[in-house]
Amino acid sequence: MRKALVVFIILLLGVAASGVVGCGGNTGQAKTYMKEADAAYDKLKKEMDALQGTLTGVLGGAVMGNYGMLTPQMLDEAAASIKEALSKMPAVKADYEKLAGLSGVPEYSGYANAMIRAIEASTEALERGQKVIEQLKPLLASGDTAAIKGVLNAEEINELQKLQEVAVRAYADAQAVKTGKNLGE
Repeated sequence: MRKALVVFIILLLGVAASGVVGCGGNTGQAKTYMKEADAAYDKLKKEMDALQGTLTGVLGGAVMGNYGMLTPQMLDEAAASIKEALSKMPAVKADYEKLAGLSGVPEYSGYANAMIRAIEASTEALERGQKVIEQLKPLLASGDTAAIKGVLNAEEINELQKLQEVAVRAYADAQAVKTGKNLGE
């Protein structure tokens, strides 16, 4: 009887110890998920940065009245790039949601949630840019420069810049979480 009690206690302690060891056991999985999500986001970010550089130059010139760089081909390419980026956003967001859903790794979850906010902000900025491009296409085709100027008014451009700034700030905040919690490689 005494021997059975000792065995039972040892088994009970073993189960309790394995529970303690299990705390934080998701760290390895969190690192894997983070690397996968970051790799997907980095690829997407390069595409978005290239698109932003192109659009800033062209739309900036058009705002100043230089419509020469604003061509149907450029708008079609920009629209296609935006559409492609927007199509990739849900999968990248899902990668971070998988990381955010892990238990026992609050620092990784915090980083993932910050990246989700950055993705949502980028999505909003891209959708607004897409709307502007779709408005410009028929106006450019008809040669209606007054209407183009109306679409590219200071208020619209300011709104696009604000959305872009929110996206950039959200990404910077996420990177600050990653660095502050020492989640890097």
